[in-house]
Amino acid sequence: MPTPPPAEQPLLTKFKQALRFGCVGVAATATHVAVVVALVEGFGTHPTPANAAAFVVATVLGYTANSIWSFNAGLSRRSLARYVVVSIIGLILTIALSSAIAAANLPYLLGVALVVTFVPVFNFVMHRNWTYRVNP
Repeated sequence: MPTPPPAEQPLLTKFKQALRFGCVGVAATATHVAVVVALVEGFGTHPTPANAAAFVVATVLGYTANSIWSFNAGLSRRSLARYVVVSIIGLILTIALSSAIAAANLPYLLGVALVVTFVPVFNFVMHRNWTYRVNP
């Protein structure tokens, strides 16, 4: 059953969702890294297409695990489409933040810190309030 609207969820439920979402994010990130390394080191693939393939694999893993475990929702075309939209927006935010830091000639690790702090929070809020929302 899809997640009830956020206002109806107790704080503990929201915390549990966020914790599970974080665990799925760590697993998806590890999967992304493993796919890239396997493709680059094992098959001689250029890193750019290797990262693109890893992004797809990690997104499918993240969607499936978050749908079933984090948000207790079933798999559907609607939630998949919304999940992909949020993932692409997250990718765009990542590029924008990284580019802004580089353009400002600031240390790239500041960009990394902003990305790993802001983008997962954005993704969680969007998934909770839009991707898995009960009422369209």
